[in-house]
Amino acid sequence: MPLSPVLPAPPVPGGADLLTAHGLPEHAPVEQLQALTRVAAALCGTRTAVVNLLDESFQHQVGEVGFTGGSTDVSDSMCALALDRPDLRHVPDAALEPAFAGNPWVDGRTARVRFYASAPIVLAGGGVIGSLCVFAEEPGRLVPARLEALADLARQAAVLIEQAQQARESAGQAALFRLVAEGSADVLSRHAPDGTVRYVSPSLRNVLGHEPVTGGRVEDLLRIEPDDLADVQDAARRVLTGGRSASVLFRAGHADRSVRWLEARLAPIRDEHGRVLELHSAARDVTERVRAAQDLAQAAEQAAGLVETCADALVSVDEDDVVVDWNPAAAETFGWSREEAVGRDLSELIVPAELRPQHRAGVARLRAGGEARILGQQVQVTGQRRDGSRLPLELTLWRSRGRDGWRYNAFLRDVTDRVAAEAALTEARDQALASTRAKTAFLAAASHEIRTPLNGVLGTLELLELERLTARQAEYVAVARRSGEALLRLLNDVLDLSKAETTVVDLASEDFSPTAVARDVTAAMTPVAARKGLSVVLDAPADQLLVGDPGRLRQVLMNLVGNAVKFTAQGQVAVSVGLTAAGAGLVRLRISVRDTGAGMCAEELAGLFQPFSQGAQGQRYGGTGLGLALSQQLVELMGGRVDVQSAPGSGSVFVVEVDLPRARTVPVPAAGAEPADPAPAPVDAAPPGGRRPPRVLIADDSEVNLMVAAALLGSAGAEVVTVEDGDEAVAAVQREHFDLVLLDNQMPRMSGVEAAAAIRALPGPAGATRLVALTASTGEDQRAAFAAALVEGFLTKPVRLADFRRLLAETTPGEAPARSR
Repeated sequence: MPLSPVLPAPPVPGGADLLTAHGLPEHAPVEQLQALTRVAAALCGTRTAVVNLLDESFQHQVGEVGFTGGSTDVSDSMCALALDRPDLRHVPDAALEPAFAGNPWVDGRTARVRFYASAPIVLAGGGVIGSLCVFAEEPGRLVPARLEALADLARQAAVLIEQAQQARESAGQAALFRLVAEGSADVLSRHAPDGTVRYVSPSLRNVLGHEPVTGGRVEDLLRIEPDDLADVQDAARRVLTGGRSASVLFRAGHADRSVRWLEARLAPIRDEHGRVLELHSAARDVTERVRAAQDLAQAAEQAAGLVETCADALVSVDEDDVVVDWNPAAAETFGWSREEAVGRDLSELIVPAELRPQHRAGVARLRAGGEARILGQQVQVTGQRRDGSRLPLELTLWRSRGRDGWRYNAFLRDVTDRVAAEAALTEARDQALASTRAKTAFLAAASHEIRTPLNGVLGTLELLELERLTARQAEYVAVARRSGEALLRLLNDVLDLSKAETTVVDLASEDFSPTAVARDVTAAMTPVAARKGLSVVLDAPADQLLVGDPGRLRQVLMNLVGNAVKFTAQGQVAVSVGLTAAGAGLVRLRISVRDTGAGMCAEELAGLFQPFSQGAQGQRYGGTGLGLALSQQLVELMGGRVDVQSAPGSGSVFVVEVDLPRARTVPVPAAGAEPADPAPAPVDAAPPGGRRPPRVLIADDSEVNLMVAAALLGSAGAEVVTVEDGDEAVAAVQREHFDLVLLDNQMPRMSGVEAAAAIRALPGPAGATRLVALTASTGEDQRAAFAAALVEGFLTKPVRLADFRRLLAETTPGEAPARSR
């Protein structure tokens, strides 16, 4: 009969998972287990002993003596049966045990086991992983003491297996530690309680540039600054005595002699009894962070100093408009001390009572997530001092995020002095503008009053030229006419200069060819130059269209070329036109006028563009000194400039440069020479084709103007009717047919503009009569008023015979319809 086992039955084997968890059977301590089986065989008096590890499928022999082990099917395992049945753990003759009947280990297929004894291998946690067994081919028996010894050996096998597992884990942890240490950016180290370094990671080379050497002191290894050493030692002492981790910030010396900031975390390494054996340290380079914090602290200190010393009031409020900061300047500006202001509603301190609802509505809108309309802007507001007085403030508002929500900050500058200065400047400007307007109005009135008699003078002289005069009489008339024309040019220059100085000149914006303008001017000045024996030459590119005011450009160029001809005794005047790209769709127009005159010295050039200023040549040849000043003003209004280069004896060069847009249309090439003006019609000539003469009505309150205009029109072949007021002109147009009506504007009862509107309101053909303004006014406002009244033309007094002839040529006499009386 089999004997009862010494040990009580343990649980069934843990299976493959338990074996795998302990690295079995691959990592079993085979050599130690083989030594243990030799002891077991000797103890039990057998030649064979084996350590079997069992899972659900196989039996693994991992330590044996007396035969060659391996893995066999667990269904054939005698140990598996013995683990399940404790009565099978000591069998004197297995051939007689029914439980082993047909077992290949008994019947000879694998072996012929007779004697069999085993003890389970139980781990510390209670898991069964196999058994230690001995067997022989002859029957046998073990005394209880030897069975107990076999059980002790089985327990020792469990210890060996667990120790092997712990050794593997320790090796793995050590390898992992080395991997982490070698790959870490931190300096990892272990040192004894006395500071002796036992390990330091290779990252020391990257952090401080030193070689990782053990055996020395930690303060020497890390080159700890002497002033920081006490802090490091205190942190280590706290870890050793308190057993808790600690952090310390210190400076360490780099191999390049620079100083780095390190932050080290110290942790204890304990034994199984909880005693601290070593200190583990992880030190990180935080130099940039520390320097950033130092910079931030310095900036904060500077900001605090700026706030305290700032001349502007600095006020900060929270989201509820409660004051949280109030600098000394705010106390001085508003009269509330910091202690009085902090914690109070801002609107009660500095906002006037009538503006508080608006202020509080804005605060509520911000608190509700609405738009902050004045953030980052400078706006002027009205504030209130403690004594109730008001003051203008320049407000600059911004916000910042704090721990308790948004904070709104504002610089408030007292701008009382600036506002007063601005008010004074505004008043001075208004006075200057009023003076300018008064001057302009005076010049306009003076122009009108001068042009009216001048119209009579020039018109009468022109009529005299139509009479049969003696040679001396004709010379006298010519001299008087030239004098009148010079007076007219002076009047025009004065008016234009006044307009340019006050920037009330309206520049046209139309397509034009600069080459064509230069061609017109040189063609007009060529006969004048020829009478002095001079030539005028033009160098200009093909026509290209720009957008600008060709009339004003022609006025400037006529002035420059006229001066060049006037002040040049011999040689030529050369006009050059250049066009180059100026970017952004603009073209730079450059026109130069070069003469071979006497030239000018530096002193003359200095005052050349001042009104009524003339050089030596101007005083010699005469003139008003307004032309160049006006030309410069006009070019500057176009966005350009006029330059001059001159030296005594070398002539002068005037250059006009202005950037103008390129026109969208393409110029039509000029075909040959410009058509000549139509030849003036002979005096008292009959209309062509036997047609009746055009009937013209003139309305003017000046008898002289009526006489001169009627005579000039009559000499041009017109039938003229005159009236002295606007209402008489309206009545005349109602009574009879006129091909053309000339209207002065300033008339006693009905002005020319009012008369034009009344005529246009007449029914039938009378309302369509051609109307032309004939006035001494040059203002753009009168032109606009006449245009609004549907007047078709505008003549400025004094008017020449050529102007009337051109006007009549444009007027087609029609049949006189019957008019109601």
